[in-house]
Amino acid sequence: MKLTLRSLLGWLDDMLSPADTVTISQQVRSNPSVKELAERIKKVTRMRRLTVPEDDGPQGVDPNLVAMYLENELSPEAVVEFERKCLASDVLLAEIASVHQIMSLVGQKAKVPADAKYRLDLLIKGQDTPRGGATRTPTDTGVVVERLPRRDQEEADADLEVIAEENAGAAGSRWNPILVGVGGLLALAGMILIAQRESLRSVAMLMAPPTAPNLAAAGLDNVARGDGIVRNADGSRAFPVAAPMGSGEGGGVRLPADAKARTPEKPSTPTTPTTPMDPAAVSPPAVAATEEPQAASGEPKADPIDAKEADTPKLLGGNRPAVGGLRLVESTGFVFRRLAPNRLEPIAANSLLVPNVTHISLEPSIQRLDLSGVEVRVWGGAEWSVVTVNPTLVRLKLNDGRLALVGPAPVRSFEIDLQGLTLKLSLAPGSVVGIERLGLGAVAAVISVAEGEVEVTTAPGKIETLSPMSNPVGRLTTGSPTLSPLEEPVAGWVSQTQLEPADRELVARLVILVDPNDLTRSLVVALDDPSPPLRAAAVHNLGLVGLDDLVVETLDKPDDPLERREAIITLRRLMARSLERRHRIIEELRSRFADQTDLMVRLLDGSIPAAPRERVAFLNAAVEGLAPTQPLGLRELALDVLMSVFQRDAMGYEPDNPSDRAIVQWRALINQR
Repeated sequence: MKLTLRSLLGWLDDMLSPADTVTISQQVRSNPSVKELAERIKKVTRMRRLTVPEDDGPQGVDPNLVAMYLENELSPEAVVEFERKCLASDVLLAEIASVHQIMSLVGQKAKVPADAKYRLDLLIKGQDTPRGGATRTPTDTGVVVERLPRRDQEEADADLEVIAEENAGAAGSRWNPILVGVGGLLALAGMILIAQRESLRSVAMLMAPPTAPNLAAAGLDNVARGDGIVRNADGSRAFPVAAPMGSGEGGGVRLPADAKARTPEKPSTPTTPTTPMDPAAVSPPAVAATEEPQAASGEPKADPIDAKEADTPKLLGGNRPAVGGLRLVESTGFVFRRLAPNRLEPIAANSLLVPNVTHISLEPSIQRLDLSGVEVRVWGGAEWSVVTVNPTLVRLKLNDGRLALVGPAPVRSFEIDLQGLTLKLSLAPGSVVGIERLGLGAVAAVISVAEGEVEVTTAPGKIETLSPMSNPVGRLTTGSPTLSPLEEPVAGWVSQTQLEPADRELVARLVILVDPNDLTRSLVVALDDPSPPLRAAAVHNLGLVGLDDLVVETLDKPDDPLERREAIITLRRLMARSLERRHRIIEELRSRFADQTDLMVRLLDGSIPAAPRERVAFLNAAVEGLAPTQPLGLRELALDVLMSVFQRDAMGYEPDNPSDRAIVQWRALINQR
């Protein structure tokens, strides 16, 4: 297949046959200028605030010409001239690439997520409006809606017939286009008036300000009944409107969060949600905090609740309500809770925590939790959840990242679920222990004790004691319950309670860039930020929220070795999380790197063969990955492995501009060993 701009667009949008895809892929890899053009197309389609192409002038293009090009109806000479203009204009290139991408999706069956269908079911069906003159009807929200009189469809059709008869003999008249336009407008007006009866009431309700109380703070008397409407214990509506539908990864069901908790004696008045705050405060714009439900006068305060055993009502979607003893006390940076696989909700300091709900702390950030008197500090780049809190046990789940535990008084036991590997800890009062879930190679987790003494149980009968004086750091390996000592100092973050100044500056920058309700777009924009540390944090956060395809794409990003190295670290951590995540990432690699996928997976695994012959073969394969004809992502990954194995610098090799001399040096180094 011949490589043209149109065939390149088809390759980018996965519209080619398998054979043509392989052909174009080989041409892209072997031609640096074509590869640069492909990257440019991806970049311009993500650029914000682009204008539209000019209609006239030297670079002007008729929109019909764009359509004819996309439909392959131009002559070969016209195609050459049109593609020349596209290559000279980012605006025109972005237009044809975006339209081509949209056309590639037309005709495909849309997949409606289950949570979106559930949101639609919550919309209240509009009521019929009586015939006659205009009426003014108050809705459930108190908004007065003026309902206009409508004509039946038959009346509108009759008007169209009259207009058609009046103009039947004037086919050549210059007024025909005007009359036809008037007829079309009348038909459209009739259809709008008919549809308005059903939709006007629902639209007014959706546009009403969200003044409903937050379920998490409204106590345990709000229950989702079978009709999907949240009601109080007496059957009345807890709130009459559906929450606005979010957009992007951070959207979804946004339960209003600025309402105070209600007591049996006195319902509270909801407050207005807070607006994005001053970046200097280093606190992200998120839903405001909710107050802890207070017990009625004369009633004892509830004991801490075990999330697995407590018989309490559930939130929409099956999650348990927030428990008063579980609270996010302080937060510097962004933290979200995952309400569904593709739906995140931002939470702010002084918010209640919901047991068994996954939380994601973006990098960089730090959160301080109060779990019924137990202090836990969660550091950015973490995925975690609170499972159980009762007077004798605190059970947490750490899928990724770092957390620090402070020994409470009286003593409680801790259980940390590391995705199939459970740590049991007993902390003396005042002890401080840090746990980092790695998943890099054979290392599953690192446990560090900064203060006091901690007993760690990894399996029945496997008990180790860690303390700053004798054995401060232990390493837990994959597939083994033994905690082995690690000869390195305790990391500084274990005992710290605040972010470093550099990280606080990054948080302040993220506050400006990140829209919590459109997290995906915000992180993509951050990938092009001038600050290298911020770009690296954006790559880490893309993997954290589940956007593996964008992390794989970053692995192949030109002129940004920092982002590529961060993508390697992120992919290694994610592939160690679970087999499902590993297979998903491999498929993303295969769709982008095709034949090189198997070698890239071996390099990402980082397992160097022990046998000399297999070891040399593996290292030679890595050196082959440095060749200029190989994809940029493979070159960066191969260099990373070679530098790690030989404990050397890059020896003059640059993945963006590979030199044969540096490759010869790496090959000679292998032969010496």
